[in-house]
Amino acid sequence: MASADNGGNAEYHTVRPGETLTRIAHNFNTTVAQLSDWNAGLTADGLQAGMKIRVTPNGPAQTAAVTAPAPRATRNARLAYQGAGHMKSYRVRPGDTLYAISERFDVEIADLKHANHLRGSAIVPGQRLRIPE
Repeated sequence: MASADNGGNAEYHTVRPGETLTRIAHNFNTTVAQLSDWNAGLTADGLQAGMKIRVTPNGPAQTAAVTAPAPRATRNARLAYQGAGHMKSYRVRPGDTLYAISERFDVEIADLKHANHLRGSAIVPGQRLRIPE
């Protein structure tokens, strides 16, 4: 839930259990890097449920744009960036699922599928997956 601070300059969000920086950034049409900058270098490892984090920059003009739903072009731009070599590599282990891997690396399942040209959810131990950063 986002709320404006007392000065009306920035919005804050209270982190819910299970939320990730990637998900929060997507919901507020921003990037993980921007969230980190606005929150004193916050990392995925430092994110905890109940924390109140800043999700917009200063300035009331920015607030409306940041809280609007992310346009399709933003996701396509992110995927193009990922397709330009900004990937990690991961070898699938027995018992792994796309869901578990997406949680482990804090990425969307759809992005994993897109990066690896997967139509379904079938993966096999030993398979090498590209993990978007």
